[in-house]
Order: sequence, then C-alpha cells, then structure tokens
Amino acid sequence: MPQALSRARATRMHERGPDGQWWGLAGGRAGGCRTAQGNVGFYDLVSPQWATTHEECRTLCSEKMHCLAFEFASFPSGYTRCELHRIAPTHSFPVDGYLCWLKIPPISPPPPPPPPPP
Repeated sequence: MPQALSRARATRMHERGPDGQWWGLAGGRAGGCRTAQGNVGFYDLVSPQWATTHEECRTLCSEKMHCLAFEFASFPSGYTRCELHRIAPTHSFPVDGYLCWLKIPPISPPPPPPPPPP
C-alpha cells in the first residue's frame, strides 16, 4: 500500500479534538453507530441548531462524561444530525453521510515503582 494512501486512511480512522481527546471510527469505517447486538443503543439526539458541525458534535460529547461516542450525519440538503451515545458502539453500519466516533480512553501511566527496602 502506498505510504500516502496509508497515511490518509489513518487520518480518517483517528482524530484528535482541540481538548486533546482522541477519537477513532467505530469498526474503522464510516457508517452509523451499532452495538454488539446490532442496534443503535441509547443516545441523546442533539437538536440541529445546537450542533451543526462535526466539530460541535465532538465537543458536546467530550464535555459529557456519560458520552462514549458520537454519531454525526451530514446530508446534501444541509441537514445535520448529532447523537451522543451512552453505550459504546462496537462497529458501524454502512450508511452514506454518517460517521460514528468512539472516545479513546487515555492510557494510564504505569504505577510508580515500590519504595526501596529500609
């Protein structure tokens, strides 16, 4: 695989928000969020006037501890849709115009070494 193509694919599969939070595409591809059972799970639908861009939807999810993923959809008509998911999706279902982004938890630093013996 050419390096430029590989780099472009990695950019689309992961992104970092301005707050430093990392996000990854559920299942590594575009589509609507789905749980292990194949359904949409539990989510809060954000009114279009509050989240009209991908970035605004991501920020709203970042600010909510219970939000484990967000789904953003954008349609040629100009309509957008933002869902804040309370259950982490395991994969995405291919749907044009939809992206399902999972919060990637920060890696905890290793525990400190034990104190030296007395």
